[in-house]
Amino acid sequence: MDRLPEPIANSLVGTLADLSVHLTVCKPRKTKLGDWRFTDGRHYITVNNDLCPEQFFMTLVHEIAHATTWNKYRNTVKPHGVEWKQEFRSHMLPLLVGHFSPEVEEALRAHMQNPSACSGRSIAVTRAINPDVTLLDDVPMGVNFKLKNGMVLKKVVKKRTRWVC
Repeated sequence: MDRLPEPIANSLVGTLADLSVHLTVCKPRKTKLGDWRFTDGRHYITVNNDLCPEQFFMTLVHEIAHATTWNKYRNTVKPHGVEWKQEFRSHMLPLLVGHFSPEVEEALRAHMQNPSACSGRSIAVTRAINPDVTLLDDVPMGVNFKLKNGMVLKKVVKKRTRWVC
């Protein structure tokens, strides 16, 4: 929690205590930034330790929203359905005021209008958090590009919402 602004950290620590959440900040995983589960009558949340403050904040609040949604509805609603989105908004929006740069705050507010399950799907949030990042949208059509793992791909065509590479 030391990577978050103090007022946000204090608020989230209180929320975690109220929910009796066991929080683990763990080593980075390739497929997820965090997760929530309810086991043996207790909430467990994990968040990767390599996240920047803004991404850590979003991921933790995302998982807290799962816990509060579970408390209200148990398993009668979709994991990222309307009820979860409302919980996510209700936890996130009050904490945004004045703690991050105006660009990040504006992008997060826009994302909260209809939050997706994955914050990485919001190009505006990604660019606000890391303005130097090169996104697939930045790569010209037909040009080869290299992934971090060394794999070389070519941007071919967009199919509705996804690129074929």
